[in-house]
This record gives sequence, C-alpha cells and structure tokens, in this order.
Amino acid sequence: MEEGVRWLGKENATQRLSREQQRRVEEWLWERAERCASCGNANIRCEDVTSEHLGGGLSLHLRCSNSDAEAHALGFGLTWSRSITQEEAQQIGL
Repeated sequence: MEEGVRWLGKENATQRLSREQQRRVEEWLWERAERCASCGNANIRCEDVTSEHLGGGLSLHLRCSNSDAEAHALGFGLTWSRSITQEEAQQIGL
C-alpha cells in the first residue's frame, strides 16, 4: 500500500504513514514527555499505520523500543494505541 493512502476497514479508516510522518509523531511524543507505561522508557516508536475515528481524530499505534525490559516479559505493554484529536494530528502534519 502506498504511503498516505487511506482505506476503509470494518470499524474505521486507516492511513499508512511515511517515515517522515512517523518521525514527526515520535518528536511530538518526545516533546510531551510521553513514556512507556510499563517501563518508563521515553524512546517510543510510531508504527506505520494509524486508524481514523468516525467522530474525528486518530489512533496512533506505538511501540516501546525497550523490548528487553523486564516490564515487557512475554510482550506485555510493548505495543499500545494512543488517541489524538484532529487538531493534534494537524499540528503533527498528519
């Protein structure tokens, strides 16, 4: 699938992010001092797909880069989603 292309799923539309968009999300998270809830790591990676909410906004699919942390035994807490508003998405450039 091409970057920036949107497609419809069963529950919502999704969008593939370019590497530049992923980098902007990661910088935005860093500026807001976002941390992994399981291990406290600040180095959070954004996956290349987002999900759009019907009422507006996006779900970012995130991954902790500290996969060896004891807090992530058996993959617990390694990936999660974070909702952002349309305004936040525009600030990031999505």
